[in-house]
Amino acid sequence: MLFFIGGLFLGSLLNNIAYRIEKEEDFVYSRSKCTHCGHTLSSRELIPVLSFLLQAGKCAFCKKNISFQYPVSEIITGIMTLGIARAVFGAGGGWVEFLYLLFFFSCFFIVALLDLKTTYIDERIVYAAFLGWLIFHLAFPSLKQLVFSGSLQYFFSSSGAFMIGLFLHPADAVLSFMLAILLGGIAGIYLLFKYRKMKKEIPYVPFLFVGTFLTCIYGAQIISFYMRATL
Repeated sequence: MLFFIGGLFLGSLLNNIAYRIEKEEDFVYSRSKCTHCGHTLSSRELIPVLSFLLQAGKCAFCKKNISFQYPVSEIITGIMTLGIARAVFGAGGGWVEFLYLLFFFSCFFIVALLDLKTTYIDERIVYAAFLGWLIFHLAFPSLKQLVFSGSLQYFFSSSGAFMIGLFLHPADAVLSFMLAILLGGIAGIYLLFKYRKMKKEIPYVPFLFVGTFLTCIYGAQIISFYMRATL
């Protein structure tokens, strides 16, 4: 439960960073504010989910609606943090591995939010993720390479590619991409049948984020199910 609650606060922070990057504002020194009237938010207005519910989804100052993106994203990051903890500790990892993957998914979540809203990926987040990966490996040489995709690992070596491959085993990276393509395809088919034509680009990173998360939580089960179904 503590992981979930901590994840709610993390989600609030990540939402704030994504919003500041989107608006090209400073997110290090400036205070959180209402996106409508610019009212600086007090500490009681910054409690994840709870503040949204107590204020009936409205700004306490200008009374305009607060986007549902904030409580929904906070809940998602709460689930994300809890899921990562269970996956890491269940796979034999420790606190270093947990923080390592939490950092990775935090960067990933920001990129997914930006892609979802703007279809634009800010390269600074990718650079920050790479820098974090480097710092973790230099500071913790004994960092474990956890594998979540079960028997799929035996088809790959221990070196990885792409941003996901930096943090995850190559087998997990491949499964993440496969799931993202599957989920994105399902969403694309649904939208095509609903609107008869594509009105705009479908952001890919959110599907990649979900695919990667599912790999870390259910990777071994997914591969096991696929092997039983096809062999």
